[in-house]
Amino acid sequence: MVSAAAVLLLSFVIVQASSDESTILSGFTGLSTQLSTIEDNVLGRLSALSRDLAATSDKLSSTLNDVKNALTGVSTQLSTVEDNILAKLSSVEKSVSDVSKSIADLKTLPDNIKTLRDSVDKLDKTITDAQNTIVSSVKKVEDTVSGF
Repeated sequence: MVSAAAVLLLSFVIVQASSDESTILSGFTGLSTQLSTIEDNVLGRLSALSRDLAATSDKLSSTLNDVKNALTGVSTQLSTVEDNILAKLSSVEKSVSDVSKSIADLKTLPDNIKTLRDSVDKLDKTITDAQNTIVSSVKKVEDTVSGF
């Protein structure tokens, strides 16, 4: 037969096992809560990084558009200056070929040269402005990239 001491010992073992099970469950619950908190923190940081990357991408896109616009402006100005130069050269060539026929054409030559000089001065200013825009845009891109 089972003695009273054996029953008491068996009861103690059962109570001890239940207590250990409760401790383990409590530990797992705490661990689960910590993991959930860590997951929330990681997801929050990932979300913030995603927003930062999107903002940086928008800034880079805007800066690239500025550079493209500046280059388009320079290209347009160069085309205009080229057209002006070609037109003036054509006019000068005609004037030179007609020099014996018309002295009046030679009197307009200083005006044509002044117009050509003005076009070259405008081109110089346009190139300087475009260069400043490009340098500024490159600085913005560098500043944006260095922010990472």
